[in-house]
Amino acid sequence: MRLSWLIIVLASWSTVLFGAEVKGITTAEDVARELLSRYAAPEDSLRRLAAEYLLEGLPMQWHYDVDKLEETGAKVKVMDSEVVDADYLAENIEYAFMAWELPWARVDISLRPSIVDEKKRFGDFEIDTMIGRNRKGAIMTTNDRCTHLVLIRRL
Repeated sequence: MRLSWLIIVLASWSTVLFGAEVKGITTAEDVARELLSRYAAPEDSLRRLAAEYLLEGLPMQWHYDVDKLEETGAKVKVMDSEVVDADYLAENIEYAFMAWELPWARVDISLRPSIVDEKKRFGDFEIDTMIGRNRKGAIMTTNDRCTHLVLIRRL
């Protein structure tokens, strides 16, 4: 049932975003087919679920064209589905699974001191990183749970 719904969403996504298929342009259906075929083996069932999750949300995601923003200051929206391919999605799925194998990724959040949940003291930071396409560029965000102060740093 879930997979048939995914195929319907992807078919409509392909029609809306790409219209008639243009030679040399990969359609959303091609991206989905290629990505899901990589995780067809039973031992890849969790990776396949991750791929299905990413494909379901992809038609709704967008970003600003950084080049146009830097050159002209114009905020031009680009749908992620127009630029993301199966290789990019698979690479990020693999990074996520590699991260889960790191020793500190397995510490349960319930082991955090209870005072942190109160959000009443400065200095209890949440840190996250985002890595760019093809591992080019990355940013780190640091958010204080009390003041909501956010620091963003290009890595």
